[in-house]
Amino acid sequence: MKFLRILPLLLMSVNTMAQAPLTDTQKRLAALVISQTIADFQMNLSSLLGQPAADIDPQDRETLRMQLASQVHPEARFENDLAPQRTGSPTIDFTEYIKRANLVDYPNGLQVFAINTKDARFETKVLYTPNGYLMAVYTTKELEGLYKGDRPYRRKHPCRIGVYFAVEGSKVRNCRIGFIDSQPAQQGSTFTLTSENPLDYVTLEETLEQLAKQLSASLPKSAAQPIHIETLSYDGKGVINEFAQQVTASLRNQLRRLNPALRLETSSQSWAKEVVAVKGTYRQEGDLLTFSAQVYNSSRQPTGPAATASIQLSNLTGQVWKPDEEAMAVASEVRQIVSSGITVLPNPKRLQFDLSTNRGAANPLYLADDTMKVFMRASQPCYVRLIYQDAESNLLLLRNEDIVIQPNQTGQWIELPENYICYGPPFGPEFLIGYASSVPFEKLNTEREVLGKNAQGGEEYITHIKDNLAIIKKISTTHTLKTTDGSVVEKMIQVTTRKR
Repeated sequence: MKFLRILPLLLMSVNTMAQAPLTDTQKRLAALVISQTIADFQMNLSSLLGQPAADIDPQDRETLRMQLASQVHPEARFENDLAPQRTGSPTIDFTEYIKRANLVDYPNGLQVFAINTKDARFETKVLYTPNGYLMAVYTTKELEGLYKGDRPYRRKHPCRIGVYFAVEGSKVRNCRIGFIDSQPAQQGSTFTLTSENPLDYVTLEETLEQLAKQLSASLPKSAAQPIHIETLSYDGKGVINEFAQQVTASLRNQLRRLNPALRLETSSQSWAKEVVAVKGTYRQEGDLLTFSAQVYNSSRQPTGPAATASIQLSNLTGQVWKPDEEAMAVASEVRQIVSSGITVLPNPKRLQFDLSTNRGAANPLYLADDTMKVFMRASQPCYVRLIYQDAESNLLLLRNEDIVIQPNQTGQWIELPENYICYGPPFGPEFLIGYASSVPFEKLNTEREVLGKNAQGGEEYITHIKDNLAIIKKISTTHTLKTTDGSVVEKMIQVTTRKR
C-alpha cells in the first residue's frame, strides 16, 4: 500500500529504525522551515489559482509549477473542499486539486486561497518515515471564489497539514507537503513560534504584499492603461534566477488582488507598446533582504515614491535568492564595456534606435527549446550591427552581416526573419547588443562555421567574431564618430537562459 493513499493510516505508518529522535531545538528549527515552506506553497498556489488559467503569463505558469513541484510530495493528498456540496472521495491528489480549482470549479480563479501560518501550532510528537520525519501542523485554511463562475462560495475552517522533511545536523532539508485535511478531534501536544521582533516570522508573501500596497497607490486605476511588471533582479544586475521569477509572479498577483481592474500585460504582449512599467530590484542589507520598486509612466518618468519592503534572510530558508556569482561578474563586465565610451545622443534630429525581443527588452527569460525573435526600430535610414554573446562568452554576428534599414522602414518595428532557438547547456546570462550608425561600419574580424546545406543547396552557416567585446565596440563606433555629423547609437538587452 502506498503510504499517502489513505490519510488516517498515514500518520500511523512509522519507521522506527531509520531516524534518530529529534531534540527540542531541532523540532523548533524544523517548525521554522516548515512554516516558510507552507507560506511559499500558499504564495505560489494562490498566484496560480488567483486568476483565469488563460490569463497567466506562460513564463509565470512554468515558474509556479516548478516551485510547487519542489514543495509538494509526489503522492500528496488534499481534502476535497472546493465544492459547496462535497461529493465523491474525501481527498484528491494535488494535480486533480489544481485542475478543479483552476479550470473546472472556478473558471475565473479563486479569489482567496490562504493558509494562516502566523498562528500555526506544531505537534510535538514527530513521526518517523523511511527518508526522514513527518510533522503535523494545525492552523486554518480559507477559500473564496465563484463556484462554477456564478455561485459565491467561502469556507474558512481548521485544517491539519502534514509536512515531510529531513534533518542533517543543524540543517532542515527537503520539506514537502504530504497532505492537507481537516483537524482531527483528538490532537497531541503542540508548540508555537513566537517572537518580539515583528520581522521574525514575516513571510515572503507578506513582504511582497507590503510592496504591492505601496506601488498600487502610484499605478493608474483605469483598466485602459496597460501595465508591465518587469522581472526584479538582484542588486539591479539583470541576472534572473528562479527566485526572481517567483517573486515577480507573486508581486504581479498581489497587485491584481488589490485592484482586479488593473490591466497587467505579459512580456509577450507589451514589448512594442508604450506602457506604464514597474521596475524593481532586491539586495542584501545586513541580515535583511530588501525589495525596492518604482512605477514609471509611459514616458519612462518615475511616478510617485519608491516602494520598499524587507524580510529577514533567516525566513528564506531553502530559497536560492542570490544568483550565481560568476554570472553576475560576467554581466557586470559586459555592462561596463557597453556603458562606456560613447553617449547616446538625445537630440531628436539625431539617429534614434530601439532593440527588443518577443519577450521584451527588460531581462527577458528563455527556457531550453524556447524561441527568441529579435525586433529593431530606427528613426532614420541607417546601418545596424547585431552582436550576440552566449553563456560561454562566444560572440556571434546575427544575420552573418550588417543590416541596412531603408527609408521606407524607418519609425516602425522590423522583425528579423530568423528564429533563434534556446539550445543548451550552458545556460546563464547572455547579451544581445545592437549598434546603429548613420554611416557603414568598419569590418570585424570574423570566421564562418558551416552548419550544412539549406533547402536551396546553399551553405547554412553562423559567423563567429574573433575580436573581444571591447574591440567590437571600438570598431563599431569610432569610424562613425569621426565622420562629420555622424551618429551612432548602442543598445543592449541582457537575456537569461535556463534549463526547463
